[in-house]
Amino acid sequence: MDIANLQLAEAIVNIKSTYGIKRNWQGDPCGPEAEIWNGLRCNSDVNSIRIVFLNLSSSGLSGTISPYIPNLTKLEYLFDESDEGSNSHPKNHDEVNVPRLASIIVASLVGFGLLAFLLWMIPRKNQEVLRITNNFQKILGKGGFGTVYFGYIDDREVAVKMLSPSSAQGFKEFQAEANLLMSIHHRNLISVVGYFVEATNIGIIYEYMPNGSLDKHISDRNPHPLTWEQRLQIALDAAQGLEYLHHGCQPPIIHRDIKPTNILLDDKFHAKLADFGLSRILPTEGATHVTTVVAGTPGYLDPEYYRSNQLTEKSDVYSFGVVLLEIITGRNLIGKQDKIYVVTWVNDMLEKGDVTKVIDPGLRGEVDVKSARKVVELAMACVSLDSRGRPDMSVVVSVLKQCLREMIN
Repeated sequence: MDIANLQLAEAIVNIKSTYGIKRNWQGDPCGPEAEIWNGLRCNSDVNSIRIVFLNLSSSGLSGTISPYIPNLTKLEYLFDESDEGSNSHPKNHDEVNVPRLASIIVASLVGFGLLAFLLWMIPRKNQEVLRITNNFQKILGKGGFGTVYFGYIDDREVAVKMLSPSSAQGFKEFQAEANLLMSIHHRNLISVVGYFVEATNIGIIYEYMPNGSLDKHISDRNPHPLTWEQRLQIALDAAQGLEYLHHGCQPPIIHRDIKPTNILLDDKFHAKLADFGLSRILPTEGATHVTTVVAGTPGYLDPEYYRSNQLTEKSDVYSFGVVLLEIITGRNLIGKQDKIYVVTWVNDMLEKGDVTKVIDPGLRGEVDVKSARKVVELAMACVSLDSRGRPDMSVVVSVLKQCLREMIN
């Protein structure tokens, strides 16, 4: 083993020791093919062999950033698969500058067993994105930002969100989303695997959510309507994600674009919030609002925020209330036939005195009426025109938990 590889081996062994990684890393990290270390790849330049790829997935990482990571001076790809589920929030952040790399910003999330890595990949490695997406073969969806593709990193299914050059979202919002998602972690927020900038290719790599977005399951196009229990669980999951942003993060985070297309469903129909490009952090401790240019999606946008430019946690509550009404009724935001806004339609129906008339007819009466009454009442409180009349998300979570518990029992 030459001096350079000895230094590489020392760096990797120290990283292994720092995090207690259980892998058979011994000998020359860039040795013969048969001796290649698990989760590690070297370049093919015989005159300057260096580690270029490090995959720490499923290693249960925790703690602060290892000082040996910057010694991997030719590192181009760094991946970590975060463990699921935590109500904790980040306690410290470290930044690591690696030579010859555009940047690798590492957020150290202490207390719930993970390290999340924000990575920028250098321009000459465009073929890696093509490999991950199989040459952009399968499209999962399209939006104002660009296109989302299905892909694999090793054996892990991922979704690759590529920013279109003409995107309305823009690079600033795209970068803000990646930075934010790398610094927070909760079982009801989408997890990020990586973030890259490669010449004109800019994208974020997320965990893959097999059942897609909520809008596909609450429209009349779906031949298999969600059960009432599934709807309550999805609403609770989304509410818990928002509760974490508002009360579990310091300072609090306002999502600002809650809608069915930004609520994704896993293989068991559990929900996670996605698309944080418009999110805002309350600027100071104790602040109740942030004054900002109005942004969001019409119909889900808090009317009070629209009038005042003052964004608050209750702005997210309004948006959530609109989504909750769509979940309850199975109607689109604007009715396909009558062109009536869902909030107006529900309010008109309730004035006629029969709450069961607002329940999605696709359920064919298979609904717990007691819980339905409570959830409709909750949704209408959330969409109160006066933000002072809206509950905060901890109250929303409590009510939905009670409804789900009572229905199951």
